[in-house]
Amino acid sequence: MEKKVNNIKQDTKLVILRGNSASGKSTTALKIR
Repeated sequence: MEKKVNNIKQDTKLVILRGNSASGKSTTALKIR
């Protein structure tokens, strides 16, 4: 059970990191334009 919970927490962190990187890319693209 503990391993499953840890995996879920890691997945949520990855999703948050991906979201932040995606938003950062969009802002940098606007700045370049």
